[in-house]
Amino acid sequence: MTEERVILRAAAELAALRLRSAAEAVLSEKTSVSEVEAETWSRVIVEALPREVNAKSCHSKVLGVASFDGGYFAAYALDRARCAGETCAYGDELTFCRGRPGVWEALNEATWRPFYEWRSEAWDPRCRPWMRATSWVRYADPVTGENVDSFVARFSRGIVIAGTFAAPKARWIVLRDPKLASRLLYPNPVVVLTALVDGCRSCMALSWLTPVDNDRRFVFAVNRRRHTARALVDERPTKGAIATSFGLSVMAAGSEELVLAIGAVSGAVVGDKEAHISGLHYDDNDDDDDDDACFFVRGCVARVAARVDRVVEATEDHHIVLATMGRAAVVSTYWREGKLFAPGDAATPGLLSFLGSKTFAHLHMPPTS
Repeated sequence: MTEERVILRAAAELAALRLRSAAEAVLSEKTSVSEVEAETWSRVIVEALPREVNAKSCHSKVLGVASFDGGYFAAYALDRARCAGETCAYGDELTFCRGRPGVWEALNEATWRPFYEWRSEAWDPRCRPWMRATSWVRYADPVTGENVDSFVARFSRGIVIAGTFAAPKARWIVLRDPKLASRLLYPNPVVVLTALVDGCRSCMALSWLTPVDNDRRFVFAVNRRRHTARALVDERPTKGAIATSFGLSVMAAGSEELVLAIGAVSGAVVGDKEAHISGLHYDDNDDDDDDDACFFVRGCVARVAARVDRVVEATEDHHIVLATMGRAAVVSTYWREGKLFAPGDAATPGLLSFLGSKTFAHLHMPPTS
């Protein structure tokens, strides 16, 4: 991690803790941030900002406070000139904003004006990852799709405070050696499987998978009732694998709520999950030489293009599928010593492992003595 990133993380955490301390006096026994005047929040939020946390080093929400009723107040980095029109535009000018379910307003030249309207329940502030997290969380901005890092300082009575800055753009390492590519599945990580179903993009959460050799082959189980399973296995009387490609996006700590949301919604019911789930954004394969036409979940730490070889077994509820990895790539901060798939340091979010009952574990390398 660069010195600049270390400073920004420390500054964002300091800002959130400062604001939490100030909020204790402001909120008293109140249970919603909306019970406090906007002018008061504007003052305490600005006072809590360290000089390192400024609009030029941040993205979208810089520092804010929110409650589970959907109300929130925050300092945003906006382009005020463009905001004077009808455009929702981030920039480098700190601007005080407030929100409630359905409406986001910006304070522009001493006047509150509607700045953005949530187009569906997916945009509801109550559904944001930072309302469900504690400490550090990385998620995709619902407007731009760009990754942000937030330090969430949980307050009492369903109120949270978060300091935010732009996450670094990932540098991808392509793993051409089959032995190394197979290691992306060694930890049995939580992945999101993406595929085209009847010509439409679909995805599902997957945690039952493991490599079976070091030559890119792996096996996984998929629930037969899942909508996305239709892209992988033909349920007609002849049965068997459909000649198709699919993507695997390996997820990290901070994406728990996104994974649960993906698993809770059926593409057969809502159609396009990307339009219904806050924080879900797809990335196309960026390799122009790859014919797999796979797509992945933005914010993942490793991605694998794969194909179904055959259905090994079909139980009453699940297909057991043998598949082969194609192109594989990993974010550089998760590739250690040129051979190990693990976070590069303690500050990097751990790999995600599923324990059952909507509970996850974070995988890190043990500290070296």
